[in-house]
Amino acid sequence: EERRQPQPLRLSMDLSLDTRGAGRQQALAQSVDYDALAQQCTSLLRFREYGLLETATEELAAMVLGLYPQ
Repeated sequence: EERRQPQPLRLSMDLSLDTRGAGRQQALAQSVDYDALAQQCTSLLRFREYGLLETATEELAAMVLGLYPQ
């Protein structure tokens, strides 16, 4: 059964963030560290088992909105 073993998952995410300041001022602090974000998403998904993908996506959305509360 698929819940007994970890299943592969490919995650695609669209971010709607205002990064104009990063582009204008070359300010890395106003940009997104995409590698760090990918690692945080991976860590969250590995933290526990999810019965539904919808639950996992809700938790991912909450985490990302907490990190980038624009």
